Amino acid sequence: MDREHDSSASRLIDAMTTLADLLDAENRALAGIDYAASHDFAIAKREAIAALEAIADSAPSDDDGTISGGRHTAKAELVAAQKRLAAALTENRTRLAEAIDIQQKVIATVLAAANDQDGRHYGPKADIEPAPSIRGVSLTTRA
Repeated sequence: MDREHDSSASRLIDAMTTLADLLDAENRALAGIDYAASHDFAIAKREAIAALEAIADSAPSDDDGTISGGRHTAKAELVAAQKRLAAALTENRTRLAEAIDIQQKVIATVLAAANDQDGRHYGPKADIEPAPSIRGVSLTTRA
């Protein structure tokens, strides 16, 4: 039975590590405002989540329903993997919220420019100067 617990714990740790690695890579892309690269992680993340759920659903559990790690070392590794995954998920949630906010601002700017029929606010006839402290923002779209 211990061998089954060790094997389940090892597969679970591997699945959590895989997902955390993907989230860390996506978080780096989001931090660099590289939304195209961030988008490329969507399928891999879904697959990693499905694999993690399947392993967690089949893993043996202790009497209280928590997934057990077998040996004491496996339990410590399991806890460390859970903490790392939780941190990556928290950062990912924050980075995705920031990305959505930036994209909404870009869309609002594009819509405002499209609705500026007489060119008073954008273009060569603009009556206001762009703020020099505004950092350049690029817009990437995919169908």
